[in-house]
Amino acid sequence: MRHFASGVCIVACDSPDGPRGMTITAFSSVSMEPPMALVCVNSASSSHDAITGADSFSVNILTHRQEDIAMAFAGVSGLTGSDRFNVGDWSRDAHRPPLLQGALQTIFCTPVIRQTAGSHTVLIGQVEKVCPPTPAAPLVNFDGALRGLAAPRVQAA
Repeated sequence: MRHFASGVCIVACDSPDGPRGMTITAFSSVSMEPPMALVCVNSASSSHDAITGADSFSVNILTHRQEDIAMAFAGVSGLTGSDRFNVGDWSRDAHRPPLLQGALQTIFCTPVIRQTAGSHTVLIGQVEKVCPPTPAAPLVNFDGALRGLAAPRVQAA
């Protein structure tokens, strides 16, 4: 699977112990009607239980300039728990999970399916809100390395 290029996201939620989040590369659209998205959450992550048990979660799709945020939420920086939210510009309101300012795009979901699959939990959420996109190039993971992808010169139809 290392040879499948994928976007890099931070999935985040609120919990009784403060915000929680982790870097993921397994994110996909599931359905247009109703709009649904899928994330795969590693069971070994310290944020697993908070994310999979939350009433709602955000998926923050990262830009090519947010590699430091991806690494912090992957645990590389040594930050844990809510301290990870000190990296990046996060906003929060009482009714939504954390939102990363400047993300390529952020979607908010309400979980509808939680299914254990090997070492991960597949979490499918109904999309409740999609924030306007930021014009930027995406951050992608390929062969175990993060890279910025050049922005397209012409939009595909």
